[in-house]
Amino acid sequence: MGLKNIKNIHRSAFLGEACGIATQYYYFAWTGQELIHFPSKMSVSDAGVFYYDETILFPSEHKGDPTMIYKKIVEGENIDDNLDEPNYKETKSQKKYTWDGKTLSELIEMR
Repeated sequence: MGLKNIKNIHRSAFLGEACGIATQYYYFAWTGQELIHFPSKMSVSDAGVFYYDETILFPSEHKGDPTMIYKKIVEGENIDDNLDEPNYKETKSQKKYTWDGKTLSELIEMR
């Protein structure tokens, strides 16, 4: 996935496949000697009420800084129950992680 000193990324999934039941993915990086827990991701929705989705982007996917992993988060909430089609208020955010070839760290952005 474009990360230095990583031979494989393994992903385990627990699938919710029903309204309101989360699907969770757990990522582990294998260095050839050590298994390292990487950021996980989750998605869940309840038809017409809300949704929450996380996406993990590794360097080979975002084509940017080879030390960065991004977690993009999208949340939506229906703000009008009286409509035939949901009217979602959407919020987007992002978490950043850095990999130095040995250690994964979450970057905390100062505001």
